[in-house]
Amino acid sequence: MRAWAPGQITMFFSPFKATNPLFSGSYGVSFTIEKGITARISSIIESRDIVHYNNMKLSSGPSLEVISHLRSLSDKYIPPIMVEQKGVLPISAGLSSSGAGALATAIALNQHFSLGLDITTLGQVAHKAEVQCLTGLGSVFTQFHGGFILRSYPGAPGIGSFIRFKLPNSWDRSVLILSWGGLSTSEILQDHQQFARIKKIGLSHTHNLMSEPTFENALFLAKDFMNQSQLLPPFLASILSELESFDVMGAGMAMLGNTIFIFANDDVLHEIVQSFSAPTTIRTKIRELPLREGN
Repeated sequence: MRAWAPGQITMFFSPFKATNPLFSGSYGVSFTIEKGITARISSIIESRDIVHYNNMKLSSGPSLEVISHLRSLSDKYIPPIMVEQKGVLPISAGLSSSGAGALATAIALNQHFSLGLDITTLGQVAHKAEVQCLTGLGSVFTQFHGGFILRSYPGAPGIGSFIRFKLPNSWDRSVLILSWGGLSTSEILQDHQQFARIKKIGLSHTHNLMSEPTFENALFLAKDFMNQSQLLPPFLASILSELESFDVMGAGMAMLGNTIFIFANDDVLHEIVQSFSAPTTIRTKIRELPLREGN
């Protein structure tokens, strides 16, 4: 049984932690992309579950937590399983590969064993696993709802709230992603000084955006967040500066990764690809549809 879930990119955020992980999450702006991860479930003759991402074994992470959580929610027997995940999203690069893997695993396992859980419950299971593993605090929420959104209140799908932005008619929704690898989300979230600085700036920007929720204001505040948060590496800042000579709608750093995103029409992105190279280059579109079990 196979299932798919999309990646997402956070432009700015303010982390929020609660005792109950379902109420933890983040404020901020993020968007879902058409590239994601497919998970395939199969039974195995082993004593433990196995998860592979592009043939690399994952010894820990939210996908394994999802399996454990679903066992606790179901009366049905779920034997040890193999989860084979495939996708173009690099790990720890700010594209929410862990959230996509967790969601795809939850949906595939639910279908494979006919557990009968609704999509919101599966989203909550994936969100809880991400929070507990310190791999994300709001990515699953955006991946679940799709589109370009402001997370206006933190929490899992069915708990948090959001504002959906109207996107410019002149933009064909094309996105270029250039990635030079990962940053450790867990290390940053556990750095108390960094955590406090990000939380303060991100919350202030969220409140500002709620009073004037436009696409243009979101881009402006995301750029300001990059500069104030001290998360932007100098080499990414240099590339973003060079991109100002192109006819782009906007660009910025994917939180949290050594990755930049570029909003422009497809013909402009073609020019940029000829001018810049990165270990990972992904051309995709904004995904505006919410997550469903069949997609």
